[in-house]
Amino acid sequence: MATDLLFASALNTVHPVNLTFGAGDEAAITYSYLTMSAVVPPPTVSGHIIDVAKLAIVATVPVPAMSASMVYDNAVYRGPAGEAANKWNIASVLAKATEDRVESVDHIHTDKQSVWQPGSVMSNSTSMVILSAISTKANNSTSWKEADQVKSERKSIFSSMLRLRNASQSKNQVAIPVAHQVQSSYQDKLRVPRPTIASTWGLAVKKQKDITTRAGKAKFLAISKTSHWQNAKKPPPGTYTWVTPVIPAEVCYHPPHGLNVPLLFSDPYVNSTDILFYCAAHAVPPATQVVPFRRTYIVINEVSLRRVDGNHILPDVSLSLNIDMDSWTWGFSASLPAATLPLIEPGVSGDPVILEATINGSVYLLLAEGIQRDRIFGKSSITVTGRGQSAMLADPYSPILSFTNTIDRTAQQLMNDALMFNGVTLGWAVDWRIDDWLVPSGVWTYQGSYMGAVTTIAAAAGAFIQPDPVNKTLRVRPRFPAKPWEWNAATPDLELPSAAIVKESIAWIDKPAYNAIYISGSTAGGVLGHVKRIGSAGDVIAPMVTDALITDAIAARQRGLSLLADTGRSATYSLSLPVLPETGIIDPGTLVRYVDGTAIIGVVKSVSISASEATARQTIEVQTYG
Repeated sequence: MATDLLFASALNTVHPVNLTFGAGDEAAITYSYLTMSAVVPPPTVSGHIIDVAKLAIVATVPVPAMSASMVYDNAVYRGPAGEAANKWNIASVLAKATEDRVESVDHIHTDKQSVWQPGSVMSNSTSMVILSAISTKANNSTSWKEADQVKSERKSIFSSMLRLRNASQSKNQVAIPVAHQVQSSYQDKLRVPRPTIASTWGLAVKKQKDITTRAGKAKFLAISKTSHWQNAKKPPPGTYTWVTPVIPAEVCYHPPHGLNVPLLFSDPYVNSTDILFYCAAHAVPPATQVVPFRRTYIVINEVSLRRVDGNHILPDVSLSLNIDMDSWTWGFSASLPAATLPLIEPGVSGDPVILEATINGSVYLLLAEGIQRDRIFGKSSITVTGRGQSAMLADPYSPILSFTNTIDRTAQQLMNDALMFNGVTLGWAVDWRIDDWLVPSGVWTYQGSYMGAVTTIAAAAGAFIQPDPVNKTLRVRPRFPAKPWEWNAATPDLELPSAAIVKESIAWIDKPAYNAIYISGSTAGGVLGHVKRIGSAGDVIAPMVTDALITDAIAARQRGLSLLADTGRSATYSLSLPVLPETGIIDPGTLVRYVDGTAIIGVVKSVSISASEATARQTIEVQTYG
């Protein structure tokens, strides 16, 4: 607080100095924000300053004589009681000086009022919550109306029960007491088969439409012939400068009226008329290997069978091979002249003879395990059966062994360990094409052959074993190279046109449309995984699967995918085609795009080959979904 003192006399340098207040009829003392005046008679007043904030005054008057002291506080004013009447008049002036400060306080109160105003808004929000509660109550009344509709459906259920009762009146007499307990059960059983039967009849109509559509697609082949004639036209002699037309980006080219289409070739001439047209703006991912569309496919077949030991060629051979995802080796049979029997019989040691089959450049090593001789008038032949060389890892060539892991090993390391005997490798390699995971020590135990241990490890992750046809290599491949519901965006391994197919047949299969499954380990180191199809509700759960090697989420996810992918409605295309140079022999697990007007994508489940010196054909089973 600042105190203003007003001196009427000149400065006196002699000390001590007596301060005389009220030299005239009025003495004034002024403070900041406060002016105080007093009217006293002309006495002599002496005083001294106590501190900056407080002032003590001592006054002497003639008659009566009075001594008083005062301590002034800037916040509270306490005047002398004896001069209350005179001081009230002065207080009026002080009140006027205080009015400005009171007005400042009013502004502070105004700010506080705005704080209270948001509190009122919160109170209004609370009343809106009560209104929401009233709306919820109204919904309850609507639920009672829905209950009336369910009650009406029960009436229709009783009508259905009457129709069943008419069909077996004599038996219904005994079933009357039980009918009340199983009314809902009978109704459920009626609902399940009826939509299925109705749906099956509808699918038969779709199959007939497919036949009609294929006949219509033959017209597109005729248009392609016209295109091929223009492609086969040789350019005239001389030099010609081609001006590249400007085509807007991301816009497909539209032929002009009359189909006078200029063709712009980006690749050099390679002595072939195979041209692939597609719209860059809406093109599907190209396949790794594309079989071109041709009117005629000419294949020069080369089929032979020879004994590896001694390099003996076996004449007049008729050969067949087959393999699927559930088979870890090739099966084969061959028909030969009876004169070749000495070349097929096993040696002194009893080991089977190793044969090499060649079909249009594809080579396979096979074991001749079974021999049968047939003779008719004027002709004698033998039939040789056997398996691929990977059969040496199974019965009867493999001993029965016990397998376990004493330390932590990955699944791939476990498989490599299974292909050893007393720490020495058997000479077989593993081509691992799935995600690997860790198996804690002591979790895995198995007793059986080498191949039995290998297939057990692969099956834990939903994979299968595919042997290399020549080398001692076992490929571990997933049953589905991509999720079936994502095949449209996947890159197929092979694209086949319908023109290359000799024979086609389709079979439809309906399976439960599961969208979730629980995969669990069966040992202390196992995990429990809940695998659900992305984008689905996960409410149709398949039966739980347990396996000792489910020790990580990686294994559970791969196993769950292989099971959920093979659900719902599927179609199996059986396609018979030549062994083309572009395809060779198509292995199971290959992702194929089959183009027959519209393109479908599926995975090859099995393949069988029938070959002789005159012809060689393969039949693949392609499984599609959706």
